[in-house]
Amino acid sequence: MSFLGTVGTEDWEDNIRPEDWTAKLFREYPNGGMFNEGAIPLTGFSALMGNSQIADDPKFHWWQKALAAQSTDITAGEVYVDTGWSSTYASIYTTNNAVQGTLIYLKVPLSFAQECVVGYKLTLMDTDDNRSTMSTLIEDIQLNGALSQLVLRLLKDDSATATYGIATCDRAIIMGSSFSEGTPLPVPMHYDPTEYWNYTGIHKNAVGQTGTALATKQRTADDYDEDLREQGELHAIGIEWDAMFGNRYKWTNSTSGFEQRTSMGALEYIRTYSPAANFTDYRRSSLGTGKSWVQGGAEWLNDFLIEFAVWGPEEVIVLSGNLVISAASALAEYLGWNPIRAHAVDFGNRVNTD
Repeated sequence: MSFLGTVGTEDWEDNIRPEDWTAKLFREYPNGGMFNEGAIPLTGFSALMGNSQIADDPKFHWWQKALAAQSTDITAGEVYVDTGWSSTYASIYTTNNAVQGTLIYLKVPLSFAQECVVGYKLTLMDTDDNRSTMSTLIEDIQLNGALSQLVLRLLKDDSATATYGIATCDRAIIMGSSFSEGTPLPVPMHYDPTEYWNYTGIHKNAVGQTGTALATKQRTADDYDEDLREQGELHAIGIEWDAMFGNRYKWTNSTSGFEQRTSMGALEYIRTYSPAANFTDYRRSSLGTGKSWVQGGAEWLNDFLIEFAVWGPEEVIVLSGNLVISAASALAEYLGWNPIRAHAVDFGNRVNTD
């Protein structure tokens, strides 16, 4: 084609201009970032599992040992004045007026009786009245299932008050021991750890391109390298979800004929082995019945934190989505608390939302 006059860019034949193609691939990702970008990664939960080692068997075990409770709930009033339990303490000492040195007979669960040793001191208390705290010494132990018994010597006078005292106590706690001079060692005590176990799992993601595809030049960065990066990332994200929601199971694969296993995730572990108080949801809690989140959320959260404060670490990382942050902000505004902001320092707490 030919023509007279000044040539403009639109006068050339199609496909003459190479045009400008940006080789960088722009990705749309949620906040959190990819690997090594300084932000909390999309695999933040599994990244916390730093203390790990390679298992050398598809079924692996570990042992855990909690601090011995050395305490138990008891039924108020199930304290007696004789070993045959013919008379309750309350029927004889109607004003809780037994004196120091008196022997009493306490009904306890077998599991607690097995923690006790003659010579241990035992504190009896009323959880509803802190004035009712009685110190005793274990003189004898009788193991008999749910009817196990401790023979106790009072180390102080009872309250001499009808409204509170030994007869109203509903909690027993071991508090050290007391032995006279010249006595031998007491009966030894041992606590076993608890065994836990899980299966390993096999996770796979694949990448494949023909030789021609590998040799073909593209406008973006190398497509095979991008496939490797993307599938590696998705592989890690899949393990992240499995670490939270996976279920422990084993069966024989009908195609390969070999054993196939899936691992127990954190939620199944909590539901299987942890106390019920460690797993709570406001939407199904009695504390939220008939209340909106802002009306009952603080009470529910405080109730959970009472238990968490006993066992939880000093520093806590909360994995949450944007709806959780929104709900927390709504609760704070409703209660007049200061809203959460990045790097804010308030009431002695520093909040980092990076």
